[in-house]
Amino acid sequence: MMFSRRGIFRNLRYLLIFVAALSVTALLFTVGDIRNVFGRKSDYRSLGFHINGEPSIGAKHHGNNNSDSRQPSRMRTQIAVDVHELGLNQPLTKCLALKDIPHLVNDRPMNLTAGIPMHELERTIFPDHPERIRDVVSRGNRELLSLLYTAANSPQINGSLIMEGLASLQVRSGDYHYLPGGHWRPASCVPTWKVAIVVPYRNRTVQLSIFLRYMIPFLQKQQLEFAIYIVNQESDISFNRGMLLNVGFLEALNFSHWDCFVFHDVDHLPQSEFNPYGCVDLPRHFIGGADNRNYKVPYSTSFGGVNGFTTPQFWQINGFPNVYWGWCCEDDDLEVRVRTARLKKTRYAGTVGYYKAIRIHHDKIKKGLGELEKTNRVFLKTLRSRLKTDGLNNLKYDTPHLELHALYTNISVNIKHS
Repeated sequence: MMFSRRGIFRNLRYLLIFVAALSVTALLFTVGDIRNVFGRKSDYRSLGFHINGEPSIGAKHHGNNNSDSRQPSRMRTQIAVDVHELGLNQPLTKCLALKDIPHLVNDRPMNLTAGIPMHELERTIFPDHPERIRDVVSRGNRELLSLLYTAANSPQINGSLIMEGLASLQVRSGDYHYLPGGHWRPASCVPTWKVAIVVPYRNRTVQLSIFLRYMIPFLQKQQLEFAIYIVNQESDISFNRGMLLNVGFLEALNFSHWDCFVFHDVDHLPQSEFNPYGCVDLPRHFIGGADNRNYKVPYSTSFGGVNGFTTPQFWQINGFPNVYWGWCCEDDDLEVRVRTARLKKTRYAGTVGYYKAIRIHHDKIKKGLGELEKTNRVFLKTLRSRLKTDGLNNLKYDTPHLELHALYTNISVNIKHS
């Protein structure tokens, strides 16, 4: 009887050991699952976080390759910014492809004969809360001054943190998240493209109001993340479109990282909402025809008015030339740069590439530029000798005045003859 009882206790002990082993194994698997969800590097990377200073594939990276590993406090800031940019409270679904977006039209109605005051236009774009937007913009300009002062006095701060520094001012406006300076990001989906629109400008107030009135809703319908940069030439000397666009490119990169750039005259507007302003088929001459030219391209190599590049492509061609003052030729020079770099230029045929010209003040602005055009055509004949020395790499300009507006960011710059 004693032997039988000892056998029972021995078997019970073995059973308890077996149950304990199973429990420990289950616990280890549970801990492993928790680590897979919260602690695994690859999952952080999939969200765009920086781990040990190492950016994930496709994540935004600021500064040099080693800056985050040397400055853990900046790494923590970058993680917080990426969470904000992703909008973790949003569904992680991509925005619709252009062909799948409903209610787009091929010939949108536009009244291009008169502008409206900017404060009225702001009420049109922000019908529910224009005063709140103006308050956010005012606060944004105060914060911008602080950010610029910090960047100027601290070599560790990268200028590309401007929009990140303004992230706390984000507000919801319709289907978009809005930041002061006219930076828009879809609120309910993840945009495929992040696009900077750069506009060379001087003394075209009426045209600018018309441009913004129709351009902002157009870009919103395409579910893009975008911002509009108006590059204003302060000096009274002849207009230099190429130099202004180079300034806009470099200054826009100080605000944020952009997938591509569309360089856009203020006096042209796309008719078709199917004309993609995302980073597709670039470099591209966007104008397949305009109403002021009977919807015909003036010549096969035409590249003026509106054109777009990915950010690496624009670096590759050394940007626009800086030597052309007044009317003509910087766009023809640009087209040669594209071909020389062995990039394939595209242009859409048919109504998708049609534009309307804003003709108010247009002829008056172009008057008296004939002599400058003759000089520019002489420069055009020798352009190949300057492709590597005239452009982004020799651009010089005074520190610009930056100002956030409700619908755009203003970059006022004093450019000079070199």
